[in-house]
Formats: sequence, structure tokens, C-alpha cells
Amino acid sequence: MIKQLKITYDLDIPMRDGVLLRANVFGPDDDLAYPAILLRFPYLKDSFPYHWGRLNPLPLAEAGYRVVIQDCRGTGKSQGGVDFDGPAQSDDGYDTVEWIAAQPWCDGSVGMYGLSYYGFTQLLTAQAQPPHLKAICPWQQTGLYKYSGGFTTGSLHLMWLLERARDHLGSPECGIAVEERACLSQQVAYYLNHFSEVVEHLPEAENPAARIEGLPFLADYARRMREYDDPACPAREGRPIDFSKIRIPCFFLGGWYDETSKNGPLENWIALSSLPDGAQRVQSCKLLMGPWNHGEAMPVAVGCRSFGVGSAYPMEKSITEHLIRWFDHHLKGLDNGVDREPPVLVYEMGRNRWRHFDSWPVTQAVERKLYLSSDGAAVTSLESGSLSEALSGDGGDAYEYDPRNPVPSRVPGISSECQDQAPLESRGDVLVYTSAVLEQELEVIGSVRAELFIGSSCPDTDFMCKLTEVYPDGHSINITDGAVRASYNNTYRRVLLRPDEVRSVTVHLGNTCNVFQKGSRIRLTITSSSFPKYDRNHNTDARIGATAETARAQNSVFHGSTYPSHLVLPILY
Repeated sequence: MIKQLKITYDLDIPMRDGVLLRANVFGPDDDLAYPAILLRFPYLKDSFPYHWGRLNPLPLAEAGYRVVIQDCRGTGKSQGGVDFDGPAQSDDGYDTVEWIAAQPWCDGSVGMYGLSYYGFTQLLTAQAQPPHLKAICPWQQTGLYKYSGGFTTGSLHLMWLLERARDHLGSPECGIAVEERACLSQQVAYYLNHFSEVVEHLPEAENPAARIEGLPFLADYARRMREYDDPACPAREGRPIDFSKIRIPCFFLGGWYDETSKNGPLENWIALSSLPDGAQRVQSCKLLMGPWNHGEAMPVAVGCRSFGVGSAYPMEKSITEHLIRWFDHHLKGLDNGVDREPPVLVYEMGRNRWRHFDSWPVTQAVERKLYLSSDGAAVTSLESGSLSEALSGDGGDAYEYDPRNPVPSRVPGISSECQDQAPLESRGDVLVYTSAVLEQELEVIGSVRAELFIGSSCPDTDFMCKLTEVYPDGHSINITDGAVRASYNNTYRRVLLRPDEVRSVTVHLGNTCNVFQKGSRIRLTITSSSFPKYDRNHNTDARIGATAETARAQNSVFHGSTYPSHLVLPILY
């Protein structure tokens, strides 16, 4: 372990178009050549909180690596225009890797690490195939296109953009005159401090917080509002990643309570393993899923649910130790057993333990259907709606959805948390379906979905589903959730609803690994809003986000032998 370290600030790294990107380098205080590990992001390298989280470069430097932290193009101290998506990120990643490999302080082997957006920069770089890139760790990110299913990008994306604009304006290197920068900073600060008002603004496409002149960051919001149902937009965002071009080992990591990574790393794994030689290629890769939400902390407790100290130590090793072992094997060539371990390691919530698997999806899991039924009062009584393996007679449940009074997201934002959902389940616009008491524990592992037969009095509306575990004391704790915009039904083509139509829709609730306890019950709730996590459907035939007009919808979910609405759970027996 190396104790004497040095930090070199603001190294100029030239790109192919002459733009200079700047980076800080952490490493041993000597003149020897070491493997290098690159992190590229737009979050200002000089203010990044290195003293906490799992991305701290100091342990990596102490383990004998040069750690390069770079401001992406147009952010921090790097030159050029902002380009969050697209070819510049791919080219810049390639050029940076090859520049690092040519430096006397690097031995020619380069890896990359990081999470969320800076997981995406890794995937773009790896797809470009720089010769000296040997391994990547794209955590909490998807290489596939995060298709909105007809949903606009919403106010939460706008908040992310405003935060990036705030950081950009806080840097003297941003290229904006002092007086103008102060004025823009004041406007950005106002909207961030009054964000509860920002999210309420209608129409969404005309949100004044997205129309601050002089901030190119915000143009991304308007673009996504225009393109949410354009089949050509994935290519403009650099997705989907062509995994056939990624020929190096990948370490994917995510969290069951992260709206980005409860699906993203698993989708990456499936995309890679589905290639003709995929089974062989993933044997050199790693997939690790823990009980975490989004971010570097990866805490042992998420909201009201604690998973114990062991959740931070997969197989009795810290996340940082796993990261160093990974790079030691793939960059230094050490025989430390990484290549002999089963490639998939997931945390079983409920049993609160780590478990290895040889593949994902887990081949032993079997899909089980739980059918919805009720006496027609699932919106007013917790005892009316039920989930069971037996089909019942035809029926249905109806409720009114008012966009001016949406069901709130229990925890707004990208990071979900475990919280008691019972207060929401008592609303008059939430349908509740609950199983019988479990006589033994039941493990759900994999992708959860709901197949629903729905109707509405309006030409468009949404359906949100939430899976919860109901404990004997009545607490209803969220496990995973998802949504569908009925007129799109997970496609790019909008087909409006007819007043007397019964339509089949699929709601993807995402992935989980949860062991429902003996004595608990499984619950599915259905409603038409989860605000501001999802933007509100106005229930009209107008383009989403383009008008302030709203209408109240009478929405229905049908069930029984004619319309067998059901929940699909992958069960590991």
C-alpha cells in the first residue's frame, strides 16, 4: 500500500478538434509508471466530494494507480461547448484514454470507473474501442435507450439541468462575463429554491425555469420535450450502446431502490450476454446488485428499511475492495481469484444476505401470475381487492383521476426510498389488491410486470403500479414500481383511447430481489399519477406538455375470466 501521494491539478488533455479538457491526477508520489483509472463527468472535478462515497480516488491511488478525474467538454475548467450526449463524448473518451496511455507516468493500461452519467461516458468510450482501455466499471447506468413510453422528461430532468447550470456558473472558467454570470446564477438559484412551484407549472413545455437565456444546458430540456415520441431520438442520445463493440471486461453495479439502476445494469448484462458469444464474454464480467438507492453512498439503510452492515460488504469485502480487486486483476494481471468467482452477486432483501448466481435472469426463477379480483370496491376498501392464482368472475374497479390533484410520489426524485405507502393507499383514487397471508417466505427475483385491461372516459391517461410488502402490523413498504401511458403503451405510436374501449396495457415495474416474509402479504396498487416522479397526464388529446388544459378522467381496471388482469412475479422456489 502506497502512503505518499501527490495530486497534479489542471492537466491539459488535447482532443482531436483542438479543444483542451482539463483533469486532476491522483497517484503515488514517484516517477514510476502505473496503470491509470479514468473518471469523466460534468460535476466539477475541483469541488467533487472526494472525502466520501465509493468513488474516492485516494484508496485507488494508494493501491498503486494513477486516478484521472476529468471535467467533460464544456463543464468545469474544460473548453468547448456542452454536449451531454452524442459523438463528442465518445471521441473525447477515446482521445483521453490514448493520451493517458502515452504519458510516462502510465504503464499503458487504462481502466474507467464511475456511476450514473459517468457510467454512460464509460460505455460510449468503450464502444469506440480505444486500444489501451482494458476494463470499465459503468455503475448505476444503462447503455440502452431509456424509452419514455410517451412520458416527457419532466421537471426532475429540469432540476438536474439547473443543478449542472449552477455548477457551471460557479466556475470562473465557464467563459461568461462576471456580471452576466452573477445575473444567471441568481435566476438559477431562484428556480432551484422554488422548485415546488417549478414542477407545478403548466404547460410543461413553456416552463420559465427552462427558458433562461444564455444557458445552453437548458436546451436539452426543450429538445427532450419535443422528441419524447420520436423514434430517431435514441441515436441522437448515443443509445443504444452497441455491446458487440465492447470487447473488454465490464463491472456492472446497481441498486434495487435506484430508479436508474434497478434496471440499467441488468439490461446491460442481458444485452451483452445475448450476443452470439455472450455466454463466454460475461464470464469475464461482473454484475453486483445491492439494496441501495442512487449515488456514491450506497447506504445500509434506505428510508425506513435497514439492511444491516453486511449490505455494504458483499461477501465480507467493501465496495472499494471489490473495485480494487477488479482493477488489480484486469489492469495489473494479478491472480486474485476474480476470474473464478460466479459472475453475478445480488443482495436478497428480506433475508438480508448476499448470494451468487451464474446468470441473469436467474434461470431457476419461474413466472407466477397473481390475478386481480374484487367486489368492485378496491378503491374504497383495503379488503375488497385481492391477488390470487385463481381467476374470478368478471368485474372491475373505477376511480377518478384529477391531474390538478395528483397522487404524490412518496419520495420525489431519482432515488426511491423505503417508506410506508399506507397513507397513499387510503386515497380515493388508488386501487388496492392484496394477497392472502403468506404461509411461507416467497422470493421474487427478476423483472416484475402487470398485465392490465383498462378503460377511460378520456382519450389518454396513465396507469401507475406499485408492488409493496404488507407486514402484519399493516405497514405497506414499497418494493418496486412502474408506469405506462395508455395511448402509447410502451411504443412510439400514439393511439388515443375510445370512450367504450377496453385496452390491454403492460406496466413494467422493474427488477427486484425481495424475499416476502412468512406472515406478510403481497400488494399491488394502481392509480394514474405519481407526481412529480412522472409528469402528469392531462387526460386530453393534446400533445403532452403543450397545453395547460386538463380534464378529469374516470378510469377503470377490469378483471376476471374475460379480462384477466394480473401481476407477474418471477419466483425462486
